[in-house]
Amino acid sequence: MNRIIHFNHSATNNQSKPVESADHKYLGFMHHESRDDEMTYSISFQDARVYMPVKYEPNYAYPLIVYLQGREASTSQYQFLMEAISTQNHLAIELDVDERGNISSGDVMQKIHKAVSQMTRHYNVHTERILVMGDGLRGTLAIKTVLSHPESFWGFIALNPDDPKQDCPLKQFRHLHHLRGFLHSETENHWIQNYSRLLHDSGLKIHLDQSVSKPVSQRDSQADNRICRLIDRFIVQGIWDSYSEI
Repeated sequence: MNRIIHFNHSATNNQSKPVESADHKYLGFMHHESRDDEMTYSISFQDARVYMPVKYEPNYAYPLIVYLQGREASTSQYQFLMEAISTQNHLAIELDVDERGNISSGDVMQKIHKAVSQMTRHYNVHTERILVMGDGLRGTLAIKTVLSHPESFWGFIALNPDDPKQDCPLKQFRHLHHLRGFLHSETENHWIQNYSRLLHDSGLKIHLDQSVSKPVSQRDSQADNRICRLIDRFIVQGIWDSYSEI
């Protein structure tokens, strides 16, 4: 089973060309480990936790999802989400981002840089396949961070992001062509459609998913599972696209 684990895991960092994962199907949510098994990887990153595939392969260079999460959310929710996306296709690390503190993309970048440095010491991370993911305001922050530092990332995954309005850092448009973006909105609105077109015209490969959500009393897990499958497909397709560009 997947674990939310300490950085002192006995993983190695052997660089090799990634291979196609056999996990192409959504395998469903798995029961999480007890909270007693959840550990932090250093005193200075007490709110960051690592998600590992069920069968970690040290010779496979994994994409890394940097998940921006708030203190009010539980680690179990983070683990469930990562497992729902895929039990095998990626590594992930959770970073605490308090949206009430008006944290900037520069502050987030510093946290990400330190976290990725730690990850690459212990796990086989494909450093050209790092995605920043967030929900709501943190989804918007994920977009801004990636667009402000395009040389450091593969792309972003933004779920129900808020309208960034005029704050759209596209000054480095010459360096955006390798980026990928996944945008999901539970409401039909024009701004996210126009925004996705703007990003596409700037050179990004954009996947836009819009689905009108049902009332809470009528919801089930199928819609969330569908989004997670789309995210996994977005990641795997990006890997295949990178091979075709060689």
